[in-house]
Amino acid sequence: MKIKLNDKHITISGRKFTLKNAVAGICCGAEKYDVMAGEKYIGMTNNSVCVFSESGGVKMRWELCSFENAVRIRLSAECGSGEVISSMLPLAAEIDSCDDIKIIKVPFDNDDWVRYTTSSWEEGGRSYGVGALFAKDRAMTVGAVDYSVWKTGIDFNGKIEVKAGIADKLTRDSCRHGGIEGKAESPELWLFENESWQGAFEMFANKYSECNKRLTWNYAPPKGWNSWYAYMMDINADKYEKAVDFISELDNMENAYVNFDAFWTALSDKELKESVKKARDKGLIPGIYLAPFATWIEDDRLDLPFTDDMGNVVEAGTSWKDVLLRDHEGNILPRLDGGLSLDMTNPVCIKKMETVLAYLKDMGYKYIKLDFLGHAAREGAFFASDISTGLQCYNNAMQKILSIWSGDDMFISLSIAPIFPGGMGHARRICCDVFGDIKDSRYLLNSLTYGWWLNKNIYEFNDPDHICFDKGDTEAKFRFISGLIGGTVFLISSKTEEEETCRRVKEMTGKKELMELIDKHITFHPSDDYIEEDVAHMFIGRDNDKTYIAMFNFSEEPKEFDISRFCENGKTPIELFNGTELKNSAGMRFILPGLDCGIVRI
Repeated sequence: MKIKLNDKHITISGRKFTLKNAVAGICCGAEKYDVMAGEKYIGMTNNSVCVFSESGGVKMRWELCSFENAVRIRLSAECGSGEVISSMLPLAAEIDSCDDIKIIKVPFDNDDWVRYTTSSWEEGGRSYGVGALFAKDRAMTVGAVDYSVWKTGIDFNGKIEVKAGIADKLTRDSCRHGGIEGKAESPELWLFENESWQGAFEMFANKYSECNKRLTWNYAPPKGWNSWYAYMMDINADKYEKAVDFISELDNMENAYVNFDAFWTALSDKELKESVKKARDKGLIPGIYLAPFATWIEDDRLDLPFTDDMGNVVEAGTSWKDVLLRDHEGNILPRLDGGLSLDMTNPVCIKKMETVLAYLKDMGYKYIKLDFLGHAAREGAFFASDISTGLQCYNNAMQKILSIWSGDDMFISLSIAPIFPGGMGHARRICCDVFGDIKDSRYLLNSLTYGWWLNKNIYEFNDPDHICFDKGDTEAKFRFISGLIGGTVFLISSKTEEEETCRRVKEMTGKKELMELIDKHITFHPSDDYIEEDVAHMFIGRDNDKTYIAMFNFSEEPKEFDISRFCENGKTPIELFNGTELKNSAGMRFILPGLDCGIVRI
């Protein structure tokens, strides 16, 4: 890509895209400042342009550096003493020849069953962190690789505008984004051009991984059992221990985890210790749950002493209302998912979290599911004077967790959490709750269709949520196969007293070659040829000389899949769920009956 300059604007030219009239700027107080306006000095080399400008006492530096298929953009600013930079615009530009362009919009988090969406250029919309433009033979991603300070949105509104400092309904905010006093830098921004949107996303993901350290995992991907969908708030020691017995008897479940979800707090200290011992004695690994940044205490109990998850007073004289996050007028932030946000810059909140984490770690738990993490990323008036934005608060709080839940065998899975920043957990659930119906599998596959690139790049694992087998054989097969290709954390959530459900679990997890896909940790990519209503019906995974093709038919009529391009090596395709060998032919077609799915290995 190349950068061209005239007196007032910059043009970014690629092989397939041209961004013209590119500008940048900031908001400082109530005033807006344009880098290309006012007094400026421009430095140029063969592959970069750097604009230095000053206007109204505000100094800005805008740097654009070009590479073969990419452009890196950085914006920094300095304002007067006591002035606050409230937002930054590292790039705004028009696009040539956009009639056939579609956009892919990435959600900020995975709360409230939010989805990845596509739309026409005319329809536009906002993507969070990174977004994509694509047409038949061209694609471009626009994304930020730094999330230490700013929430970043990419607006497609007749042009592209990348804004650092957004706070809206989908970032779960009810008040303005915090600002930075004195000096500020925008997130480092990258544009990548590719022939396909899949390739463009992968280029962004690789660059993010290069710029940021993710938590790696040196053991097999976690598999086992989780209590939430099975028992929800009715979990107890007896049900947990029966799940331990059940999982320990399954084939292909070596070194499995058996995890408490929410409401483990109803168990006594003695019951928790005995449950941990029971799991260990059966050769299993105990896991636990925590929502460290939120509380569901009722409004009429806010004057009560602030207590930890075990019921102990955290600090004498401190009540719940003393530690809740508030807006700049002093009002407690509205509830999110029914919970109130704790101010995680308050030392008392940090003390509570650290106490509970140490208690669970000492108990012997090795896996922790962290839930409702977006509560710490909300904007507000923070207790700590050196923190002014939601992402600063989130990063600080998550680093405190990492300092305690440390050790190469201590697994961290993020549940309701922002996509960015990565590096805060080994796994992140790629969607909201997924239950047992076919529509739930379809919802999960939307997140895999447009978010497969998070796997092994932003996070070590995508987590396809707990696998539910209770709705029927067809529904269970959809959840089983969608779970196998989703990341590959693989946690069942089934009631052990339901005979039919247990039969399905035993039969499906007994399929050795399919279960081996978990340990292979293959990234399955969506096939462009089979995307309908923002969901791919075919996904491709590769492992050395083997190709795996997962196919889904959500209609009631048979559906034909062309897999001939994968059969050129003369190998015999095998449908792994039923173990059926298929005849290899030049025009190889795989036909799925209505409401069915399968995986072919070639």
